[in-house]
Amino acid sequence: MRVSLLVTTFNRPQYLKRCFDSLRKADLSLLYEIILIDDHSTDLETIRLINEFTIEGCEVTKVRKGKNAGIKNSLLIGYMIAFEHSNIVINLDGDAIVARNFVSVLLALKKQFPDNIVSGFNTTVKNRNPIIKEHESFFEKKYASGINMVVNKDQYEDYILPAISMPVGNHDFEASKLHMADGKAVIVSKPSVCDHIGFESSMGHALSEPPDVAADFIEVWDSPNFPVEEMPDYFTKLQLPSVTLIGADGFDVD
Repeated sequence: MRVSLLVTTFNRPQYLKRCFDSLRKADLSLLYEIILIDDHSTDLETIRLINEFTIEGCEVTKVRKGKNAGIKNSLLIGYMIAFEHSNIVINLDGDAIVARNFVSVLLALKKQFPDNIVSGFNTTVKNRNPIIKEHESFFEKKYASGINMVVNKDQYEDYILPAISMPVGNHDFEASKLHMADGKAVIVSKPSVCDHIGFESSMGHALSEPPDVAADFIEVWDSPNFPVEEMPDYFTKLQLPSVTLIGADGFDVD
């Protein structure tokens, strides 16, 4: 089985840097390649980050589009490249971060549920994506999130391709409707293994809307060589509703 990771991006280097940093920390040993599709970014820092991006032991294919054509077009190009030689494609938005074990968790769920779209992003913000049923290690949900989906070629052709070919509408919502019409729930990891950090939305949502985030995702930074003064830019608040006391030792924790 060959697995490709498809990352789509456009400008917003503050998020792309964190995305790349999280990928460098992750275990990517089960990946065949990473495909990076740049939607003709104009920001020089974004271009620099893309040009310098490498992952040791993993092939990285970079495509810079000749003009800005939107996320659906980026996905179309990326999936087309990936399915030339891969059986499974994991997509990830450039304004998302991942857990170290995100690939192994997603592929284990995909093996368990080969006929379903799988995701590592559980958001219930504003009840946009209610849980149908909760299990020990996964949720059954109504909708997939465009931030992260795991599909095989049949699912791409049946659900994703028709959705990204539509001139209007959110591709994840439209793909989910087709998926639901076949009587299938989206299988989402429990807890989340990726999270959305792009609070400055590129999707045209009102700035007053709460961003889609995964409340059960915890980002941990444990590199001993990472400068302490930079840590606030890389830490998320830990969502630990059942914990009443945490002890921290080893560095200044103002």
